[in-house]
Amino acid sequence: MAKLRIAPLKGHEAFPKVFKKSKKFTGRDAVLFVEFSLLESESDILKTVSLGVGIRKKTARKAVMRNRVKRLLRTAMRNFLKNMAAGGNVPFTAIIAIWQSAPEHPLQLRLEYVEQALWPLLEQARQYAITYFSQDRTR
Repeated sequence: MAKLRIAPLKGHEAFPKVFKKSKKFTGRDAVLFVEFSLLESESDILKTVSLGVGIRKKTARKAVMRNRVKRLLRTAMRNFLKNMAAGGNVPFTAIIAIWQSAPEHPLQLRLEYVEQALWPLLEQARQYAITYFSQDRTR
């Protein structure tokens, strides 16, 4: 099994490209845009996943809060991807997570809360990839 590399999604061109090619998964607190890779067999394991995170300035006015949200989003996605890589194939090329709510104080937001909001969306994306790409598609 190949080792998973998690890289940041950088550049002004990278985000619109992922938005255009991705599938959107929406939750109460977060929105995920996931770009999938076409995997043909179990031995074809993706080695790099690009992560992008964001929160609107209107959602969290203070930079401290926005930075904490972004840091927690990155950590939650890394934890999920490491668990997924340990269990098998990772069908993602790029993931962008947009957080949609913020508490009054930065310390009120914990990693456990972010994981509870994000992991079901990531699991939903994984299930989508399994069902969509496992079918024989004639185009």
